[in-house]
Amino acid sequence: MTEAEDPTGSEDRTVAAGEAFPIDLPVSGGTGYRWELADAPPTVEYREQDTGPGPGRGSSADHGATEPGAPVHQRFVLRATSPGTGVIELDFVLRRPWESEPIAHRLIRIQVV
Repeated sequence: MTEAEDPTGSEDRTVAAGEAFPIDLPVSGGTGYRWELADAPPTVEYREQDTGPGPGRGSSADHGATEPGAPVHQRFVLRATSPGTGVIELDFVLRRPWESEPIAHRLIRIQVV
């Protein structure tokens, strides 16, 4: 099973304080589902978000993203504001805006140095 088929799970990263870093999460286009950052700690600043063809960030035509239901990625750009003494956990949830319960979670653990 690929990450696009099973987006749940976790990931560990190390980032420098002050550094902006992207997080790409797979989602099926046209389904209404979208990733949301459940709770951002004060040491992580939310910068921007967009949806595109994936981590390679090529054109939509190159990746078939113009086809209905084609897989795309939501990109979140965050910035670590200060070094920490432990691991910061970012919990992303996959849900439709009109539904209260998520269908998936993705945990990203960040060590800020």
